Amino acid sequence: MLKIKGGNSMLSQKRILITGSTSGIGRETAKVIASYGGYVIINGRSNKRAMELQEEIGSNNSSIYLFDITDRNAVSDFIQDCPKLDGIIHCAGINRIIPFGFVKFEAMYEMFNINYFAPIMLTQQIFKKKKFNENASIVFISSIMSIVGEGGNTVYAGTKSALVGSVRCIALELAKRKIRVNCISPGFIRTNMTDSEIEINEDETKNVISLHPLGEGMAKDIANLCVFLCSDNSRWITGQNYIIDGGYSIR
Repeated sequence: MLKIKGGNSMLSQKRILITGSTSGIGRETAKVIASYGGYVIINGRSNKRAMELQEEIGSNNSSIYLFDITDRNAVSDFIQDCPKLDGIIHCAGINRIIPFGFVKFEAMYEMFNINYFAPIMLTQQIFKKKKFNENASIVFISSIMSIVGEGGNTVYAGTKSALVGSVRCIALELAKRKIRVNCISPGFIRTNMTDSEIEINEDETKNVISLHPLGEGMAKDIANLCVFLCSDNSRWITGQNYIIDGGYSIR
């Protein structure tokens, strides 16, 4: 279990919802947020993984709300029950490599639904129900594909680019409520999901990693920026897209 007491209290008293927090970047972010004194609202669809995460960070520092963010009724139920929030970090998402010539509407809708529609609408509903505290921070995890091109990522890049564009507009509208809205666009991040991809496409993955001058990134690299953006240290930052890619985009 993480040692919260006596640790860094940068996020003390702050309640932060992390979607997709049972795996990958979301899981590591939950652990780091808790280590800085934040109270984590764990979200995902796997009760087993949610319970494992809560055991690791402590039940005094977290609560579990299992729901599918694309399910409007489940979202409505969550918002009715959830406490006021000091932040949301949107980590839930999917990626499927589909060459442009093989893209079908169903695949496009699925990716946009999970990566774009769901996080935008969840945020809107929380805002409309006045579940944000003043000085709250909203962070969307986008992707380096929002600014660079790569074959097979037409749809995925579209979903992540849409987030970046919308964040600028939402940030303007929510500024009057002192709510900050930002994006993070990671390059290649080593997670359990990418580990399985490495086993399947080892040579291709090594090539992708080689295009990052500083090598592969770790989920904690993203989590650390999430801590900053959710803290009062970022009180004058909104509408930005932070690129963390080990130099991939400056090649």
